[in-house]
Amino acid sequence: MSAQNQATDRAYRIGQKNKVFVYKLIMADSIEEKIQTLLTNKANREIKVNNYYVKQGTNYNVKTIQSEIDEIIDSEKSFIIDEKEKAIRKKRIDESVKQEIALLPITKPHLSEYIKEVQELLKRKIVLTQTLEELVTNSLLQEWVDKGRVLNKNRETCAFCGGIITPDRWKLLDAHFSKESEELKKSIEELLDKLERSKKSLDGFLETRGVKQENIYEIFQDEYNQYYKEWTLYIDQYRDTIDLLISQLQERYNDIFTPREINTIVDCSENIIEIINHFNSLLQKNKNKSSTITKDKDIYRKELRYSEIQSFINTIEYKKICKEHKCKAKVFTQMPAKLSSQIGSPDLIILFTNTVSHKMVKCAVAEAERSKAEVVRSHSSSGNALNEILEKVC
Repeated sequence: MSAQNQATDRAYRIGQKNKVFVYKLIMADSIEEKIQTLLTNKANREIKVNNYYVKQGTNYNVKTIQSEIDEIIDSEKSFIIDEKEKAIRKKRIDESVKQEIALLPITKPHLSEYIKEVQELLKRKIVLTQTLEELVTNSLLQEWVDKGRVLNKNRETCAFCGGIITPDRWKLLDAHFSKESEELKKSIEELLDKLERSKKSLDGFLETRGVKQENIYEIFQDEYNQYYKEWTLYIDQYRDTIDLLISQLQERYNDIFTPREINTIVDCSENIIEIINHFNSLLQKNKNKSSTITKDKDIYRKELRYSEIQSFINTIEYKKICKEHKCKAKVFTQMPAKLSSQIGSPDLIILFTNTVSHKMVKCAVAEAERSKAEVVRSHSSSGNALNEILEKVC
């Protein structure tokens, strides 16, 4: 509790009923005056004008920062945020309200149906009545003759060799390529067409419905990326399965008289439905976020502001501790421009690793090697930690 608050509390406890005014007198050129100047500059020139600390138009002044300093000190916990977390909060503050995205339709792919249809056509047997042995044993020749039969249907001579096609030869060919085999071929052609269309049915399923990375709030980006990665994986698997079904149908089509068993097929339909449900859950959270975005931004600003004030308090405390150990100190709480040139040639560099970025550590270590300075790393950034380090080193 501040001295002003303590004085007010005592006045009321001894029976004062009227409003109490407490005036704090500060001696000119004293440390207190310097601290007051630092507080004024911090509040008015750094925090008040920074949209990441307070919303524009907010009445932030010395009294406000003093109150928040009291709160930080009384809480006895650290409000320091590392550079990575600061960048995340700033990005979230910069976000505008995202458009609302409708939930995705829960449409299960017809893969299981396709597998059954393909299986039936592959296994279907054709009753052979009168066949040409040379064609039955040679599927390529059979395919060639079948195409030639269609091309020569209304001709008396063969377009290939010029020979006469006798009525008896036509009867043999028609008997070989029976109505049953023609119907099977037609069924295969229809299913092949259906499978080709199905392979493209999920193209742009997410994008055309607005499920894009830029429409998702930053806080949900990792979740979105994970689901999108899984979605891509299963959609590729779905297309591969369709391609496999097409390939097996084409084999039967080219060798129409030979039934076959379907190869092992992986049905990923349930996985696709599961991912769609995950996306819908994400879209609902994304929608709800729009209604709390203003409140959330105030929370992010407070976290950034308190981290900055904590660093400010630490800087004053660090310099005081260093002075007690008769050390001159430079304190860097964040990565400034041209840090390497500002470090100078110190005897000792202390790195509070839980509060500074890897980039800042890398730069400081490089300067330490150049100036042959000792480097001490500490996970704790407390005043006690600094005291212990200086007592050992000095």
